[in-house]
Amino acid sequence: MMLQRFVSTLPRPAPVLITPPAAVPVSLADARRHLRVDSTDEDTYIDGLINGAVAYLDGWNGILAKCLINQTWSQKFTTLSDPLRLALRPVSSITSVGYGTDSPQEALDSLTYRLSTDSISAKVVSVAGYGAAAADVPQNIRHAILLIVGAMYENREDTKIPDAVYMLLRPYKDVIA
Repeated sequence: MMLQRFVSTLPRPAPVLITPPAAVPVSLADARRHLRVDSTDEDTYIDGLINGAVAYLDGWNGILAKCLINQTWSQKFTTLSDPLRLALRPVSSITSVGYGTDSPQEALDSLTYRLSTDSISAKVVSVAGYGAAAADVPQNIRHAILLIVGAMYENREDTKIPDAVYMLLRPYKDVIA
């Protein structure tokens, strides 16, 4: 059975990461429990697997095209229009909106824009993510990360993403091709 792939249909140019997340959605202790590993001998390796699984899902290059833990991104637009569709979700706040061709850009007064959850160069700086802590990330996404870590741990040479991962991520995807 061919696995379904997530495809991003987000606007270009790509947003730029300003502040990375301060944590990962799955702790080393969570992963060790999931893997049934009692010793600390492979902690560095398991940490690498967690980071790889998170990178597979998170941010602009991740298959979900969503931010899991809060992080700050900058996104440029060629025109200032209503609405400006931000590439990464969920957006929890807008830090600033700038416009113009000069550097630094003119800042829009925060009273002139708002974050809605549903023809000048513009730049928006926003905080995106489910929250600041691992517990804020939906359980299905955290479990999918553990399944990816488990698959990579057990099959170190030829890893196939388990079908259950896609089932768990389905409610959080943008498009399936």
